[in-house]
Amino acid sequence: MIDLKTPLSSLEDEASAMGEADDVDKSIIDLNIDQCRTLIDLLDVERKHASRWWTMLNEMRCRGELPSWVKEQAIGTTPDHDRWLNDCAYTNNALFGRLFVRGEASQQMFRCHPELRG
Repeated sequence: MIDLKTPLSSLEDEASAMGEADDVDKSIIDLNIDQCRTLIDLLDVERKHASRWWTMLNEMRCRGELPSWVKEQAIGTTPDHDRWLNDCAYTNNALFGRLFVRGEASQQMFRCHPELRG
């Protein structure tokens, strides 16, 4: 299992070092290919929604538009994004026996332009 405090770069290194045959049997449930595709589609929809909200919070943070009670929390920050990606990898490993599905290892996080910082 994945330690949720593991840096994303370590997870990516681990994923590239793993062969497909090595990590397939680690899932906690047995799914056929159609079930896997359906579950991946559902997770993809939820993750796109979460990513959209994270991006909005991050942009508001960059512009100094967040209320003080939100500024004090770690939401919409780079470490928050890294934790989210680690959680996605942990879920993938538990469900599918691999850390990344649909190229998640290559997801880019867009940081705000320095001129926009509030």
